[in-house]
Amino acid sequence: MYQLNNIIIYFLIGMNILSFILFFVDKRLAINHKYRISEHTLLMSCALG
Repeated sequence: MYQLNNIIIYFLIGMNILSFILFFVDKRLAINHKYRISEHTLLMSCALG
């Protein structure tokens, strides 16, 4: 049980970091008027994290 809790915690931390990076990259792409990351991808990364 303890190991399963660690896996879940690490997964959530990883997904939050991934979401932050995706939003950061999307913001940079928007500033430079380039093709952006889809809203679906951004929202799914948030939902999983």
